[in-house]
This record gives sequence, C-alpha cells and structure tokens, in this order.
Amino acid sequence: MLITKSDNEIQGLAVLQDVRDHRITQIRAAETLSRSTRQITR
Repeated sequence: MLITKSDNEIQGLAVLQDVRDHRITQIRAAETLSRSTRQITR
C-alpha cells in the first residue's frame, strides 16, 4: 500500500515539527499555514 501526501501536507508537517522543536512559535506557524493558533495547538 502506498500513501502519498501533497506538497501542502508535507510543508504543514515541517512547520509543526519546527513548533515542536521550538524553532518557531505557534503564532508564526498559524500564520504560515493559514490556520488559527488553536488549530496548531490541537
């Protein structure tokens, strides 16, 4: 079984990893991904 992800999904994962590793803030991640800070927290 092959699972594919779009470029946007891959970018989103990279941004969330940056938040996890404290390289960027949740606010910056929310702006980058066009989401609310609450969605980033979840």
